Amino acid sequence: AKKDAYLAGSFGAEKINFVIANGISDKYLSSSWTPGTNIIFTTGCNAYYEKENASDKNSWRLPTKLEAESIMRLAAEELKKSGIKYGSYYWTADDHPVNFKNAYCLFINSDWSYKMEAKAKTSSYIARCVREK
Repeated sequence: AKKDAYLAGSFGAEKINFVIANGISDKYLSSSWTPGTNIIFTTGCNAYYEKENASDKNSWRLPTKLEAESIMRLAAEELKKSGIKYGSYYWTADDHPVNFKNAYCLFINSDWSYKMEAKAKTSSYIARCVREK
């Protein structure tokens, strides 16, 4: 199945920033941004698809903090086999509640425990896309 260049290989062949991962305008990071005025682009999770006919394009997104934590708790063994890398940060869809220039990332420790950390949206981390069934 074809994958967007940013997400080629095993979801993390390349690291991308929050804006590209979400497919939103980089104006989102500026001080002049007004809530509700995002321009959506076809990058990152918005561009990702797995079906040959791309019918699932635009149905993928970053997981929320809660979803990322649930995946770690419920599916750690499967994740180890899937190419998820420990010692890496993975974007979530959740903004920091006070500093809108930060978003939460899931960090996976070498023992497969995890923690959430707020990171600058301009930093580059791995995007692991999810979608509704």
